[in-house]
Amino acid sequence: MKKTTIIFFLTFISLFTNSKAQNFAPIGATWYYDEVFSFTNSNARDFIKFTVVKDTVINGQLCSKIVKRHRVLCAFRDSVEFIYTQNDTVFFYDTSFNTFQILYDFNAQAGDSWQILMKNNQNTIDTLTIRVDSTSTTLINGLSLKTLHVTYISSNPDAVMNYYNSKIIERIGDMQYMFNWSPYTFTCDDNASNGLRCYQDSVLGYYSTGIADSCNLVITGIFDKNNFSNTFSITPNPAQDFAVINVSRSFSELQIDIYNISGKKIEQITSLQNSFKISFKNFSKGMYFISVKNEKGNLIGYQKIIKD
Repeated sequence: MKKTTIIFFLTFISLFTNSKAQNFAPIGATWYYDEVFSFTNSNARDFIKFTVVKDTVINGQLCSKIVKRHRVLCAFRDSVEFIYTQNDTVFFYDTSFNTFQILYDFNAQAGDSWQILMKNNQNTIDTLTIRVDSTSTTLINGLSLKTLHVTYISSNPDAVMNYYNSKIIERIGDMQYMFNWSPYTFTCDDNASNGLRCYQDSVLGYYSTGIADSCNLVITGIFDKNNFSNTFSITPNPAQDFAVINVSRSFSELQIDIYNISGKKIEQITSLQNSFKISFKNFSKGMYFISVKNEKGNLIGYQKIIKD
């Protein structure tokens, strides 16, 4: 056998072996994070979405390629990420250093730690230490997942937050954000993650934390979210065959969108009346979400409803 053939064969075996260990970020996995804004648009609320689109090789290492719906500017990361898993340790590719660093170490026990080198906005190198304070398990869809309760500790004395706590769950990652790194020397007036809304892959299935009414809820900031439930009522709720919606203000036209628990729009209704009936006869039992928009397309209300 020729030398070049042997090298190719060994490389293929190495990549195949590593691909079998990819229990974090498999192809098709999606994360939805709750997106909030610091000052300029503080009433707005959107979502951050990560999707694993394919496997690819970076610096000779087989990785999962993660594409983001858009960047999170307060986290100082690129719009594409590359991740791989080896022996229950998750590594990420860092373009600043052209190398891989440890993102999560699920072999860690209480008292253990790992470090991440990073460049701050002044292009100097800081060290972020992730210390494991305790471990536990989280049961999701019948799977018992190791959970790390951690403290992030910054070496930068000028950091906005020198230390902060979080929780990292096997397969899913940090519950605040996959790259849970706070801004360093200034208060970031832009978008940031407010925590994980939903996660899904082909093995674990669908998981929602419940911090938002749906995975892809968007609030424009024109209306106060705390007043959304007061703009219309739904009776009865839970509903069986029908529910009646009564809107508290008068509009020339209303658009009613119904979403399932995954955030997929399953029905759209237009009404010229402020009081109208919706049929749930063909819906499966479970939770749904109803949004109401006025004739200008502005969101005026958003509520949950249970089909009993």
